[in-house]
Amino acid sequence: MITILRDIKIKAPFNKVFDFLSEPKNLTEIWPNLVEIKNIKRPKVGNNVQYDWVYKIAGMRLDGKSEISDFVLYERLVTKSRKGTTNTTTWNFNKVEHDTELQLKIEYEIPAALHGKVDEKTIAEENEHEVDAMLENLRRHIELELAHA
Repeated sequence: MITILRDIKIKAPFNKVFDFLSEPKNLTEIWPNLVEIKNIKRPKVGNNVQYDWVYKIAGMRLDGKSEISDFVLYERLVTKSRKGTTNTTTWNFNKVEHDTELQLKIEYEIPAALHGKVDEKTIAEENEHEVDAMLENLRRHIELELAHA
């Protein structure tokens, strides 16, 4: 299991950041290699929202399925994937005055489809860069949205 840990401060209320990240279709706006989110199923608000996704890594397409497995309004959002790749993405939201401190933890396994085709170290490095770019895109997106509101 590989773990990526990141913290970022966003100059926006934590509820705005949470609301954006809790809507699966928004992820394609900020996550560079996330190609598509589809088949969103909402059996109830928060927990158990399921969706399919398409992701490109190392030039290969992965089709997967995720589910929001832990949803604490404006505090924590946890998504687990079991198809395409095994991973858990945990977002923790903290209010700091008028801003948001966002803590991200991603735990993942190298997808079986990539074993023997791409060096695991190369994949891990690509994923680190991907997460950094995604967080910067998130910060810019939310802050610009507020500036134009």
